[in-house]
Formats: sequence, structure tokens, C-alpha cells
Amino acid sequence: MTGLGESTRGLDCPHMASDRRCNRAVDGRVVIPSGLWPLPQAAGRSQRRAIFTTRENAVKLGVRLLITALTVCAASACTPESGPMNDSSRLADFAMRYTAAWCSHSASGYSESGSLTINDGPPAVGRKGVESAAQSFMTGYPDLVVKFDRLEPKGDRVLYHWTFTGTNTGPGGTGNQVRISGYEDWKIGSDGLIADSKGHYETQDWDRQVNRR
Repeated sequence: MTGLGESTRGLDCPHMASDRRCNRAVDGRVVIPSGLWPLPQAAGRSQRRAIFTTRENAVKLGVRLLITALTVCAASACTPESGPMNDSSRLADFAMRYTAAWCSHSASGYSESGSLTINDGPPAVGRKGVESAAQSFMTGYPDLVVKFDRLEPKGDRVLYHWTFTGTNTGPGGTGNQVRISGYEDWKIGSDGLIADSKGHYETQDWDRQVNRR
């Protein structure tokens, strides 16, 4: 019986399959170098063409299967996860995306009829209303940065704690920097978006920082 080492050496031959130096007899069989698909020596032109066609079709089928698999994977990655939003890991992921949206000057994460109330003021209702309320901060503080501090579950709601930093260089601004912490009291809807948010921060501290001389 020929050993495995000898058989492997036969597969490492660098020459073409038609070169007799590459063919090694192993248990009565001829070992062909790996990666090569030799054609029968006695095959005619039509037979060779048929073999090439079969090989080409096999390659095309493999490519189509690979593309299909990649497409399915990409679609799966873009599909929202199912399950309750009260799961801590999903809430944390949502909070990070919400924070990133604020930092990129976009108020997203609200339901179509969602609302935002800031310090017991009149509520901004609907996505456009929320976006308009948020835009006043973004215009007044063009370099604003919102830092996600932590989440605090509270019954059927969750508190989103944040720290805001920005310089009041917008129209009519004082040029002073503001750094203040606060939180939003979220009610998450069945669609996994914010149905109601009540924002809280110390207005006196905010005004003091903005107007200091």
C-alpha cells in the first residue's frame, strides 16, 4: 500500500497533466496534479467541446448560487429584528442610533404620530413637528454633540439619559459653550419607535451658561 505522503507529493507536481513526469502510479491509479481537469487523450473534437461546455455550465451555476446566497444574506441584514423593544440590548442599540441621528442633525426614531415635549412646554406632534423642535437646537448650536449616558427602565417607559455639548454660534448667538445633562422619558410604540417623549433639563443652568459674560 502506498503511503499518504507519496500520494500528496504526486498532487504537488508543477507540470501539466500531459507531462508523463507528473503522473505517479498509486495503487494502480494515476494521480493527477490538483487544480487540473485533463481531457481524455483519445477524445475527439466534438467530445472535447462537450466536456468544455459541461465545465463552463457548472462554473456558471456555481456563480449564480453564490450571488443568490449573498443576496439572501444582504436582505436578512437589512430586515428589522422581531421581538419586543423592551429587550435591553435592542433598546441600547436603538438609543445609540437615536444619539447618532442627533449628532448628524437628524431627528429620527419617532413614530408617524409621535410627540416630543420639552420641559412641560407645548408638545411637538408628528415627525415634522418633532424635527422642527429639534432643528431649533441644531441651528443655534451647529457643533452640538449628544452623548448617550445610560438607559433607565421605568415601568412601561424608559428614561434615556444624555449629555449635550454645543456652542451657541447660530443666528444671534452669544458664542458661549453649553454643557448640560438631562433625560427623555420615552414611551416606545408597537412599531419599535418613540410614540411619546418628554424631555427634561435644567433651564436655569442652560440660560446661565448661554448668557454668561
